[in-house]
Amino acid sequence: MEKIIYKITSIILLLVLFSCGKSDEKQPVDRTSSLTTKVHTLEKQTGDCSTEDLGNCAIIQLEYIEVFYSENITVEEKINTRINNELLKPISNEESNESFEDMMTGFLDEYKNFKEEFPKSAQHWKLERIATELFKSKSLFCIELFEYAYLGGAHPNSYRNFINFNLTNGDDLNLSDILVKDYSEKLHVIGEEIFREINEIELTKDLTEAGYWFDNNKFSLNNNFTIDEYGLTFYYNNYEITAYAFGPTELFIPYNRISDLIKPDGYLGGFISD
Repeated sequence: MEKIIYKITSIILLLVLFSCGKSDEKQPVDRTSSLTTKVHTLEKQTGDCSTEDLGNCAIIQLEYIEVFYSENITVEEKINTRINNELLKPISNEESNESFEDMMTGFLDEYKNFKEEFPKSAQHWKLERIATELFKSKSLFCIELFEYAYLGGAHPNSYRNFINFNLTNGDDLNLSDILVKDYSEKLHVIGEEIFREINEIELTKDLTEAGYWFDNNKFSLNNNFTIDEYGLTFYYNNYEITAYAFGPTELFIPYNRISDLIKPDGYLGGFISD
């Protein structure tokens, strides 16, 4: 009987110790949110863009999310308006577009006018704009805006930009909203360390000599960043800091490299260990 009691006591003790040990570990970020999205896809084209002869075709494609947020209808409307406005930005120098239909029709009309003026010119125009969800939690919602455009010329162009929404009021989240006061200098130092690591640039090598363009030849982070539970991702588009041939540059800074810069009671407080 004493042996049985001893075994039971030992099992209970092990369970208690195991439970206590687990309580100190970082728990997964709570991504539960009443915010949901619906994807919409629109497309218009002139000519047959599915054939091998793409010299007489123009196509415009839109894929975007519509946000539903029952906790705050004002925030829902604000985010949807922002997404639509970003997608409706002028394609070249024309006036602002009133609707997706106006923008798509205008794009095809511009191509038709081009073909009338230069009937022997074989060009395939394409414009693609996409707005997608990247990350969400109870307090923030992050999206990506992507554009691919080829309107003739040597090569197509593409752009990728991020918006991080504060779900309390629908405003953009800036670095100053999530990081402690006077974060900038240390963040840039850490950013440069990682930048040089991933691009295999020695600490003593000049950035211009390595093929990168920064003001006054001094590394700097831009404001095009996004958030997830692992870290901050900064994105430099084509031509921003280096030649087109090198493509865009993505820089990921994990939270464990900047844990002392994160506001403990702020939007990222739950993403780092105590």
